[in-house]
Amino acid sequence: MIVQRIRTTTAAALIAAGLGTAALTTGAGTAAAADVHSTPTGGVQVWLTHTETVAAAHSGLANYLQASGISNRVAVYLRNDSRYISTRHTIPGRPGLFVDTRYQQVVTETANHPDGRIGINITPARPNLPVVIAQYWR
Repeated sequence: MIVQRIRTTTAAALIAAGLGTAALTTGAGTAAAADVHSTPTGGVQVWLTHTETVAAAHSGLANYLQASGISNRVAVYLRNDSRYISTRHTIPGRPGLFVDTRYQQVVTETANHPDGRIGINITPARPNLPVVIAQYWR
């Protein structure tokens, strides 16, 4: 159990670091800095700036979240006006709602809004679903 939690925490941290690094190295520069906050549950919340979100969309890095063993540990929070919200559905025998989209599509849709930002919430206390990718725009 502890080994699994360490693996989950490490994977979640690497995902956030990878998205942030890709955003910075593909043109976001040092003037734009992600907002990083601790959460009450011992997790970390990282909000990319719009420039970093655009860079993350162009890098394609979110495609790696679809890999076997990772994708079932990542959730998405879609805005009500997201084009993918209408694909919500349930899967018999599995808790929660599911959407028919890839993580990269969520990042790209967000980047296409003038003030769109991606948030990455990492919660090691939830080892079955430690990473949530959230959309934000006005």
